[in-house]
Amino acid sequence: MELQTVEVRFCAEKLATYTDHRTQTANTLYRTPEGLYLVYTDELFEGGKSALNAGRYPGEGFDEAFLRWGSQELAEVASRQ
Repeated sequence: MELQTVEVRFCAEKLATYTDHRTQTANTLYRTPEGLYLVYTDELFEGGKSALNAGRYPGEGFDEAFLRWGSQELAEVASRQ
């Protein structure tokens, strides 16, 4: 298996970033024009991976209820801004 690099473009508003020092990850929350949410996760250590979590199916996104359940820290940071 070989490592592949992919560029992903999407239209969304950046709402908040939460850094989890326990897991050494930075999570950034975006809201699409359709009102769905995307979470970009970046591992902050050397050789770390990045991923755009866009829901169960690519491009689907998360609704607000799932975001509050699945990423409580990020939802809390976003609500304060």
